[in-house]
Amino acid sequence: MIPAEEEGLLSELNVKEGDAVPAGKIVGKIDAGLMELAAEEARKTYEIQRDKAESKSAYNVAVKKYKLAKEEYETAARLGRKGSRSAHEVRRAKYSMEASYAEVQDAMDQRSEAAGLAAREEIKVRQMDFRIGKMRISTPFDGNVLEILKHPNEYVQKGENVIRFVRMDKLWVEGTVSSDTCRPSDVKGKRVTVTLKQAGGEELEFLGQVVTGPLEVEGVGKRFRVRAEVDNRYENGQWVLLPGASLSMSVDLGPNANTRAANRVR
Repeated sequence: MIPAEEEGLLSELNVKEGDAVPAGKIVGKIDAGLMELAAEEARKTYEIQRDKAESKSAYNVAVKKYKLAKEEYETAARLGRKGSRSAHEVRRAKYSMEASYAEVQDAMDQRSEAAGLAAREEIKVRQMDFRIGKMRISTPFDGNVLEILKHPNEYVQKGENVIRFVRMDKLWVEGTVSSDTCRPSDVKGKRVTVTLKQAGGEELEFLGQVVTGPLEVEGVGKRFRVRAEVDNRYENGQWVLLPGASLSMSVDLGPNANTRAANRVR
């Protein structure tokens, strides 16, 4: 199954039942229009605040103004000691220097504040982009669409299944092995070759490995059932091995012998 990771109106679904779809393909979308607008607004706010935080123009002007005011105060203080400047003029020059220094501090605070706002908006943008990404419905693995459960313009809840999707790149093949040939412990983990006989007599081989066994015993000590995972192939727009196909499976037991049995894909 492929579920919706966010709730909303299903705005797009571009697959149909029976389609073979590779892993990672976007097959549908939940309407994200309002969230995309909010994300774009947050992104612009982030860029404005980032530029403010990186800009040094106001800070540089304030520093220059402070340096000039400091020079004027030092000059006024020196002349004041000689009696060439009144105490009032000296105090005014000192006040101008202190006010200029406050402007430098204010410019630094504004840059720091802008950096904090930019960081906050950047987090907001990332969160929104993450949620928008979850509004895209994609295939988790190579497989086939078995059933469409929700259609465009229908509302879907978070976690609600949208598509019934089955894995096709790897399939389970079940078959039976004669207990006269080997024991169940002999086949587990062994390599297998699965053969599909097509119309016209052409035979195709697929490789895999026994993953479980025995599943059950058929007859009284006659045969036991095993399961192998086999790599499928995607050719000419479709999967070659399909569920329910009749196959033969050979288990590689090493230097001793191979066992064969009628099998089917699950």
